[in-house]
Amino acid sequence: MVFFLTSVLTILLILIFVSFQFFLSGKFLLWFFNKVSKGRYRIHWEGGGLHFPWLYFRIHKFRIFFPGINNTDIIEITAKEIRGRVSFRNMIMGRILVRQCDIIELKSSYINRQPSEQKVELLPKRKLVVLNNTNIEKGELYIEDHNLTPIYKILLSEIFVTNLNMDCGCPMSFLFQSEYGRCKLGEKGRLFVEKSSDSKGNITLTGATWTDLAGLKVIPVPILNDRIDLQAKFENDYLNDVVNVRGTLKNSESGDQYAQELLTSVESEDTKAKASSFQLQINWTEYALPFDLALKKLLLEIFDKLKIKGVVGFTIHTVTKGIVNIFTRS
Repeated sequence: MVFFLTSVLTILLILIFVSFQFFLSGKFLLWFFNKVSKGRYRIHWEGGGLHFPWLYFRIHKFRIFFPGINNTDIIEITAKEIRGRVSFRNMIMGRILVRQCDIIELKSSYINRQPSEQKVELLPKRKLVVLNNTNIEKGELYIEDHNLTPIYKILLSEIFVTNLNMDCGCPMSFLFQSEYGRCKLGEKGRLFVEKSSDSKGNITLTGATWTDLAGLKVIPVPILNDRIDLQAKFENDYLNDVVNVRGTLKNSESGDQYAQELLTSVESEDTKAKASSFQLQINWTEYALPFDLALKKLLLEIFDKLKIKGVVGFTIHTVTKGIVNIFTRS
C-alpha cells in the first residue's frame, strides 16, 4: 500500500513538473505573448523559456517591436543574448523579480509620440517588477521625441553596466542603485556612475549640454548650449525611500563669455565654488515617472538649485521653476 501511494505521488509530481515546464517553455510563451498582444507588439526569440523550478532562462536573438498603432510610441528592443533567473517565491506572491541577468548587445530605438504625462499610468506599481544584479554589455539607446519642437534626438551608446538594480515602476532608480555604469551620450558627452558602498556613490557627467540632455531649446539662454562638467555625490536613504544628492556644476568651455561670467564672476574661490553648487533630495514617490520625464524633472531641479547671482540668475530660476512645475503636475 505504501509503495502504491508513493508511486502515485511520484507520478503526480512528474505530471505537475511536466505541465509547469510545458507552460514555461519557449514556444508556448512566445505563442501566449503574441496571442494576448492583439497586434500591440510582436515578440520573438530563439532558445528555451523558463526552466522549472529554478526559473532560469537563456535566450538568443531577442526582439520585441511595438509598431505604434493608434499613434502610440514606436519601440524596438533587440539583444544578442539574455540570460538570468526569475524568483519563484516572488512570482507566487504576485511580483516579478529578475536576478543575476546578463544582457549582451542590447539595442533599443524609442520614438516618443505620446506625451509622457499620459504614460505615467502605464508604469507598473513600484516594487512590482524589479531587476537586480543585471549586467549590460555593448548597449545602445536611441531616443527621438516628436513632442518637442524641433524634434529632440539623442543617442546613448557604448553602454556598460555592472549590477544594475532598477524598480521598473521608477526607471530612474538605476542611476543611484547600480554598482557601476558608463555610457557615451551624444557626440561628446560621457556619463559615469559608481557606488562606493551599499548606499553611497558618485555621478560624473562631462561634455554634454543642458540642451542635449533635456531638449531645452525653447529657452533662449546661452548657458544652456555650453558643455558642462557635473560632479555629484549621492547617498541612498532606503528607510525613507529618498536619495540625497550634493554636487557642483561647472562650465567646461570658455567660448561663451556670458555663460562664463554667469557662473564665475565672483570674488573668492570659495564663493566661486558655491556659485555652481547644488543640493537636493529625490523622493522616489515623486519620481515614479517614465524615464524621459523623470530625467527632465531631475535636470531642471538641479539647475533651479544652482546658486547663481544677480538679475540674470533670478530670471533663469523663474523660467526653469515654471517648467519644473509643468513637468511635476502629474
